[in-house]
Amino acid sequence: MDQPVTPAAEQTPSKGDIALAGSLLGVAVLSGVFIDANRPDTVEPSMWWHWLLIATPPVLVAFRRRSPVLVAALASVAQAGIWISDLPEVLLPIIVILYAAASEAGRRGLQVAVAASVGLTIVTAVGVRIADDVTLYQLPLIALTCGTAIVLGVNAARQRQVAAQLASTVTESRMRSEHERAQAVAEERSHIARELHDVIGHTLTVIAVRAEAADRVGDRQSEAAGDAVAAIAEFARSALNETRRVLAGLQQSSAADLSPPPDIAATRRLVAEVADGGVRATLHEHGCNVNTPPAVVAGGIFRIVQESLTNAIKHGGPEVVIDVYLTCRADDLEVRIENSINDHAPVPFRDLGGMGLAGMAERAGVLGGTFHVEQTDGRFVVHAKLPIDLARAERTTP
Repeated sequence: MDQPVTPAAEQTPSKGDIALAGSLLGVAVLSGVFIDANRPDTVEPSMWWHWLLIATPPVLVAFRRRSPVLVAALASVAQAGIWISDLPEVLLPIIVILYAAASEAGRRGLQVAVAASVGLTIVTAVGVRIADDVTLYQLPLIALTCGTAIVLGVNAARQRQVAAQLASTVTESRMRSEHERAQAVAEERSHIARELHDVIGHTLTVIAVRAEAADRVGDRQSEAAGDAVAAIAEFARSALNETRRVLAGLQQSSAADLSPPPDIAATRRLVAEVADGGVRATLHEHGCNVNTPPAVVAGGIFRIVQESLTNAIKHGGPEVVIDVYLTCRADDLEVRIENSINDHAPVPFRDLGGMGLAGMAERAGVLGGTFHVEQTDGRFVVHAKLPIDLARAERTTP
């Protein structure tokens, strides 16, 4: 995991830091050129080391992020030298530097900033005793000014730490969510593989029985043998069609579910059982009495309805109202599950999240269909459409 960049980790001054240092240097130079007339005891800088002392704190501002501790120590010494020499002073650079040192990660920068602040306050106190131009009011002024910079720096360090912790928490939460979603998809793939095992196993068994029957009566009953061969061809096409629905890469299951795959009747019973349990669930069918979709398609619809009912009851409570619209057509099987939304529903449900939705979407995709969810007019809607003819679905898929 990437660690947040702290001020000490920056190796070169930024353009902003250089600009700030340049501005403060200009102020310091101007203060040296135009001496305050109200301070007659101020020494006009005339030696090279005068200008060096005056320029040191502003120049160090540019490097405060690279080495805040060292910069704070050097700047405090230079500032003390300016005061002792009675040179023109500018307090803003030392305030910026103390802030940067106090905001450094760890306690070392804070300790140096406090030590520098105490040192500057002591120098001021000595000046009050021995210098005529240093008045008593300057002592609390210096102490409060340095203390304010340190407090602001400490607050900045805490805010940066909280932001780093929050970023770490968000990253971990996102990784955990992606892992759980991937796990749900893997489990759904394995479940689809088990269902396909049941469907294909049943179909191959029928093919084997029909083939043996055709072999037995082939010489005596050519018409019956022809019917058996036609049935074998139909079952073989069905098995091939259902096999192609499941894409390569489905994980093998460790234990097969030996129960027969659910069909349309199982979906009817499922909704009826939920309604018998006290939930206001209603099934609306269109065209399903005469159409019999392949078992793998009917099973996919059953699982989608099952998961949708579970989510609706779990998040919507006993007062939830559920409508299941099931439409059977020659080309596809469509289901639309609508349920009322509780105003106090958990956030993952109201944000259309959850592991069950990922599994349903994966199931519909593997079976060549479409799946989407939406929240509108106080209702949560799950919509899935699974093609019955896979070859047609592949031709019409963009």
